[in-house]
Amino acid sequence: MKTVRASVSNPNHGIGVQPDNKAVWVSDRLYNVVHAYSLPDLKYLGAVTVAVDPFWMTFTPDSKFVYVANDSSASVSAIDTHSMKEVARIPVGQVPKRNITAMVP
Repeated sequence: MKTVRASVSNPNHGIGVQPDNKAVWVSDRLYNVVHAYSLPDLKYLGAVTVAVDPFWMTFTPDSKFVYVANDSSASVSAIDTHSMKEVARIPVGQVPKRNITAMVP
């Protein structure tokens, strides 16, 4: 097991592993970003700025997108995991929590 320590102490809440097991994503509530690390070596891939207070996250089954619930912003950020860019900010109402991805036939 490998531990990655941030250079500053800040609150985080969400952590998610892409379905393809190529990266782990961690929310950073202090700076309103999500960080990505490669798996299994935990190389830092970068950060993506999102709306205020990123919390829970979920991925599309093909690992192309991560959706991050922005708790204090009443929105969900859609992030392209390849380009590491926010591609949409979806208004969802107050305090979005525990988002999941479901495939509908």
